[in-house]
Amino acid sequence: MEDLRPLVADALALNAQRTFLSENGAVLFLEDEAADPGIAANALLPSAYTAPYTSVKDQGSTGSCWAFGAVASLESARMVQQGISSAGGDELDWSEAQLAYGAFNGQTNDGTLEGCELTTSDNDYMISDKDRYGFDQGGNWMAASAALAAGRGLSNETDVPFNADDRDAMAAAAAANYNLSRVRLDYSKGLPEIAPFVRVNADGTVDRDWKEEALDATKQAIFDTGAVSVLYYADDPGSPYYHAGLENADSESGEGEAVDLNETADSDALASPNALSGAVALDSGVSASLDSDTSSEIGALDVSTDPDASADASDPDAPQAVLPQNYWIHDSDEQGFTTNHVVTIIGWDDAYSRWNFAIELYGEDGNKRSYDPEIAQVAQDDDGVSWIVPRIDGAWIIKNSWGETVESSSGETMAMGDGGLFRFSYCEKTLAQPAVMVPDEAPNDQPSYDETYQYDAIMSQQLWQPDVQFSGANVFTASDNQTLDAVGVWVPDDDIKVCIDVRVGLTDPTNPESAEPACSFHQSVECWGWYTIDLPQTVAVDAGQTFSVVVSLLDGDGDRSVPVEAALSLNDDPGFPSMRVYAASGESFLKATGSSVDEEGWVDCQDMGMELGNVCVKAFATERPVDPEEPEDPEEPIEPEDPESPEDPVAPEDPEAPDMPDDSKAPSPEAQSDSRADAAAAASRTSLARTNDPLASAAGTLACVAMLSVVACAVGAARQRR
Repeated sequence: MEDLRPLVADALALNAQRTFLSENGAVLFLEDEAADPGIAANALLPSAYTAPYTSVKDQGSTGSCWAFGAVASLESARMVQQGISSAGGDELDWSEAQLAYGAFNGQTNDGTLEGCELTTSDNDYMISDKDRYGFDQGGNWMAASAALAAGRGLSNETDVPFNADDRDAMAAAAAANYNLSRVRLDYSKGLPEIAPFVRVNADGTVDRDWKEEALDATKQAIFDTGAVSVLYYADDPGSPYYHAGLENADSESGEGEAVDLNETADSDALASPNALSGAVALDSGVSASLDSDTSSEIGALDVSTDPDASADASDPDAPQAVLPQNYWIHDSDEQGFTTNHVVTIIGWDDAYSRWNFAIELYGEDGNKRSYDPEIAQVAQDDDGVSWIVPRIDGAWIIKNSWGETVESSSGETMAMGDGGLFRFSYCEKTLAQPAVMVPDEAPNDQPSYDETYQYDAIMSQQLWQPDVQFSGANVFTASDNQTLDAVGVWVPDDDIKVCIDVRVGLTDPTNPESAEPACSFHQSVECWGWYTIDLPQTVAVDAGQTFSVVVSLLDGDGDRSVPVEAALSLNDDPGFPSMRVYAASGESFLKATGSSVDEEGWVDCQDMGMELGNVCVKAFATERPVDPEEPEDPEEPIEPEDPESPEDPVAPEDPEAPDMPDDSKAPSPEAQSDSRADAAAAASRTSLARTNDPLASAAGTLACVAMLSVVACAVGAARQRR
């Protein structure tokens, strides 16, 4: 064990070098400076497009922006699936409160806040250090995916209403509807980074590379599936990064790379910066936190307003101030900003002029402002005034979760951008982790599967080491006669081949390979994320039968990794949520082969002597139709013997009456249907089947010691190769 400690320390040090946390607690990853942005975009993408989106919501004084971003992406994707063209309507309204609560709380035995917490293996969750229920805790799309994949949503807003002013009531409703899932998550995936992190400096600031070629990957995702959730750095409203925009700026550029501004300063485009199809309908509150992720109350902020953008003063209900809709940080490298807020990209406009984001080169103090030459340059307007502008035209259309208006502590009403929508320059360098989240296409309240077999419910870590071939497996016991239809798995890296092996009727429940394969296949996955993957053919299981799902993730270098749960923190940052992980023996197993491994064999994750949870792979099953029991064949009547004379046949003796089927006892089709429906309603949505034999096989026992050092080094490696 003494030899193990340095290996664990090395793994954590590697984590600290390649993984870090944003200001709101989101896990961020360093990338290779030469990383390929991936995802080939369609050359026929339109120059401007807005995906369908629902009404602008208000997160109030909470830090649940990540839940709002995830739900907005899911709502948009569902409208794309159903062909709904909405611009800020209320055709869909799913619950952010249930998602936020489910990510940071476990289920109780009676569905109340006072009940006893269940210790079953799928009751894992992140622990909030900011408030009791986690509504103030930051997160990202991975936190949302873990909760939704575990069946903690999606429900309707009417099931679990969001009420920042009564958090106890909000939490109580979420606890009572903990596993209510009217719509399940089908998949979520992280898109290529537009501005990947490449360095963390000694002072805690970060450096990024801006990749213009990655813009099309995000556009393609919006065009194909709907709105994209994204992190960015949201500065205070009084900062210089909110821009009112300039009109008719038409001059040659000064410092920086020369550009022809006459080609881009389209007066029509500049004259209508607020043009957007459709209207935003919202019944928002009158007060909110502009950015609760950094605990900045809007009433305490020094808000700079643009008089020209303010509403008509003759209208008493008009906002008294406007937070400009155009946002761009021109000196992001110097500031070293990470991220602190999640929004949703609902569209783009290639023709949106860079002059909408202009800021004067010289500040009010007469000093020259610095700027990042990778994303900014200096240009002059008609009057010869020098401005810092983005290097290219174009803007993302952003749906925020700050409501349409807010009221400051002084009672002043301020409009939030364009009805709660904003424009970010394509050259915004603080964008991080663009991701799409897509629901199952099954109609609401008609789930695609009857049962989910699972042990994991939190974000996965990647168990990886070079030149080591890892495999992982979960062993389940079937609760009924079913067919296995699909698996759910975390894929922690890009360009991965997911290798799945399903085996039924294990002869040794501690050996996931102690039965012949019933289904073996692989599927290539382009982007990291969580995926539902259909089996190429369904697999039948009988009630009480043990079966295994074996998984390995094959990368381009020929190494195989496994997604696992781990209670290990990524670093010592107190703002990072710890993980509550439940696991039991006989559930999850690991195997490793390679030059650094002395023995081969399956080892129970709970015998590793580490803070490992379970392997992150699920199985989805549906009830297997069973024909009604056939009645027994009636006894054949006794045939008469051949008569000696056909003219005088011999009558047979009176045979006993044959046993005929009793129609009155045969179940009717309606009764059969009702019986199956009752059985489905009584069945638990989540199976926590365990094997009863806690003893490891001899091979597994021998392999356990050999694997300890390998796993200790590998646990920390969550995407640090990127």
